Amino acid sequence: PEELGGGNVSGNGVLDATLIAFERGRRLQPAPFVGTNVVAYALAQAGSPDHKAKVLPELTSGEASAAWLPLATAPGQGFSATRTSSGYELSGRSTHVQDADSAAWLLVTAETDNGVIQALIDPTSAGLTVTRLDSLDITRDFAEVELDGFYVPEADLLGEGDARELVERQLAVACVLTTAESVGAMDHDFEMALQYAKDRIAFGRPIGSFQAIKHLLADTSLMLEMSKAITLAAANSVGTDDGYGLEAASMAKA
Repeated sequence: PEELGGGNVSGNGVLDATLIAFERGRRLQPAPFVGTNVVAYALAQAGSPDHKAKVLPELTSGEASAAWLPLATAPGQGFSATRTSSGYELSGRSTHVQDADSAAWLLVTAETDNGVIQALIDPTSAGLTVTRLDSLDITRDFAEVELDGFYVPEADLLGEGDARELVERQLAVACVLTTAESVGAMDHDFEMALQYAKDRIAFGRPIGSFQAIKHLLADTSLMLEMSKAITLAAANSVGTDDGYGLEAASMAKA
């Protein structure tokens, strides 16, 4: 929201971020874009006054980045939280956390006996280990994050009560932005392939004039335009809070 230091052109901040993610994908720009925006979105929605006054301005200005740790779906992954007199103790691990090794803040999602909590933590704190992992994708950094009895005071939690719905909203934003990056890369790949089909000469003619190649290009163009439409529909739905776009985001992720 603009009142928290954000700004948007269309009136839909998620849609504007999606357009930026698309252009980032076209250029394969390495940066912690998705995680930082998801965490900024979360803090704007449910962060404490201290989060909104101190951390959120750092994220929106680009002075700091953040990594997002959602609920784990793989066996042996994820975090559990045990209630204490003044907060929670978090334990567990999560692998393939994007940009965790360079982030100034981590938004950790953990399961408790009564639901789900989220906590904003400093990755340099004791009881937390971040191990960088090798990745085939040089535009995205991944790391393993492990917590061992990590204490989180009440003040560092987001929202009140069960945060499951908040996490689902964040997942929708993450799916849309990640998909937009992928579609942007697809768009640039197709642009290069199309130009090559015009430039490459075989048997005295551009190879793009051959029927088999024309069909491949036409089919690919159709799939690309469908991908753009689905992603924009998801971004519009999520950004306008239209059921926060979970169904549209799931389509985009697929």
